[in-house]
Amino acid sequence: MPNLQASSPDEIALVKYAWHLDMHLIERDRTLVTIKNAAGKLEQYEIILNFPFSSSSKKMSCLLKS
Repeated sequence: MPNLQASSPDEIALVKYAWHLDMHLIERDRTLVTIKNAAGKLEQYEIILNFPFSSSSKKMSCLLKS
């Protein structure tokens, strides 16, 4: 597992858990996200909306459509 850095321990824990399940981000661009799930199958999601990081919410998110 690569050495990880993040703004919160929760983010690192989620990425490590996904890594141990053998889930991987394959590709991401402005409109699509492709991941390999724990069963080894590729899943693709359309990015509907991005919510950038803000100091008031202290998080960033995106809304996806399968």
